[in-house]
Amino acid sequence: MKKIIFNLCLSILMLGVVGFVASCSDDDNGLAYGAFSVDQTEITFSNNEADTTIVAVTSPSDWKVEVSAEWLKLPSGETAYGTPGNATNIFLYAEENTNEEERTAVITFTNLADLSQVITVKVVQPGHKPFQYTDTNSAAPAGMQSNAIKLMKEISAGWNLGNTMESDGADETAWGNPMTTKAMIDGLKAQGFNAIRIPVRWYARANEEMDINAAWMARVKEVVDYAYNQGMYVILNSHHDNWYDRIVPGALGETKTDILNRFNHLWTQVATTFKDYDEHLLFAGTNEVIYISQGKEEWGEPTNEDLFVYMNDLNQTFIDAVRATGGNNAWRTLVVQPWAASPEFALKHFKRPTDAVENRLMLEFHYYQPWNFCQQSGDDAKGENKYYWGTPYESLSYSTNTENDVIKLFGNLKYNFVDKGLPVIMGEYGAVKHQKTSANQALGINYTKSEESRAYYLEFVVRQAKNHGFAAFFWDNNCIDTTGENFGLFDRDNNMEPYSEVAVQGIMKGVQTGVYPF
Repeated sequence: MKKIIFNLCLSILMLGVVGFVASCSDDDNGLAYGAFSVDQTEITFSNNEADTTIVAVTSPSDWKVEVSAEWLKLPSGETAYGTPGNATNIFLYAEENTNEEERTAVITFTNLADLSQVITVKVVQPGHKPFQYTDTNSAAPAGMQSNAIKLMKEISAGWNLGNTMESDGADETAWGNPMTTKAMIDGLKAQGFNAIRIPVRWYARANEEMDINAAWMARVKEVVDYAYNQGMYVILNSHHDNWYDRIVPGALGETKTDILNRFNHLWTQVATTFKDYDEHLLFAGTNEVIYISQGKEEWGEPTNEDLFVYMNDLNQTFIDAVRATGGNNAWRTLVVQPWAASPEFALKHFKRPTDAVENRLMLEFHYYQPWNFCQQSGDDAKGENKYYWGTPYESLSYSTNTENDVIKLFGNLKYNFVDKGLPVIMGEYGAVKHQKTSANQALGINYTKSEESRAYYLEFVVRQAKNHGFAAFFWDNNCIDTTGENFGLFDRDNNMEPYSEVAVQGIMKGVQTGVYPF
């Protein structure tokens, strides 16, 4: 968006400069030219954000202006020329400074009739100063004094109880997973994970008004307690509640008010049930809200701006509903999402909701990039699946999305959110254990190296997430050796034994070598 605005500004400013120079010609208004001069010799921008400035030049003859740095731009490029005139405005555009150090540039004006007459203008732009977080708030009640950033620092390794409480059958076993037990969560903690995200589908166990079945609420509470009672951090969300997270855009105008009212009612019930729990419990309002077109789920960027407004309204409704229940919920850390939980859409469209309490929000995104490596859903005959990732495997048929792509995206998220006061959490990430098929066996895939590459990917992504300030939660759906999404990490039917030791080791290496930047 900034680039579009900048290009538009340049076009307008260029027209303005040309028009002004023409109007100041001697033939037009008979100006009496004074000495060669500019109206200022030093410019200091107030902050690191993109900005514009103007220097007025007076000259008795033709002149030129040059800029010494790429980040400071004239409408016409690095050099511009002018004709005699008085107080001709020169417009300059400074790009955003994403580095922490301040930077300087020099604007040089030269009188072309007398090359010894040179005037320089120094331009200074401050560096980017990350938000100064405070860990705690002493005004909060006991057990709720940690701000969101402190909770982030306390989370080492996170895990998703996937394909379980968000299933749509009679109970949590509807998608083939066993009933969740305390022993499973004990086993998870023994593997080094201290945080769990629990996806829950609420509407399948509620009536049309979203009155949640009491037995289902009690079961969710029981599963939460398996982790909460042993000091683990728990994120409880609304997941696959398709009545609000799969939207038909054409009907939104008629249904939005009703949806938001029911959404408020949902979170009022959940928050009330858990309002005495301390800061180890976090709520996350939504999961991957997208739209439906011609009966199909659409994961791309919507062209209808109303959908982004709707996403922002869901986030605000969630926060307001939870805060209104009082108790510890007045201070609880809450997690909000951008459209589709997409990091790219967060950068382009996310609007931070308002909150009655400071420093108690997190922004969540999901990361399965590159999809042709993280999943195995493409056509091997067409080379659509990639079985290796990263520079150690570039001699093989590896994905061209590389380490630099991870660092660039995570850096943008850190700069735009973490460094500006909104902590970010990677609520889902993962890569499948690639399976042998007749099609890929013909390609000569080395499955041992493929799994080593997966471990390298997990280690790198987790380390970089932590380095950029994001706690990371692996998506584990307990699927392995199936034709679907094989994100299984721990065998829930076998004492939470890892399906792949090397994959778990990769995650833990990332956790151990990553360093939170705050």
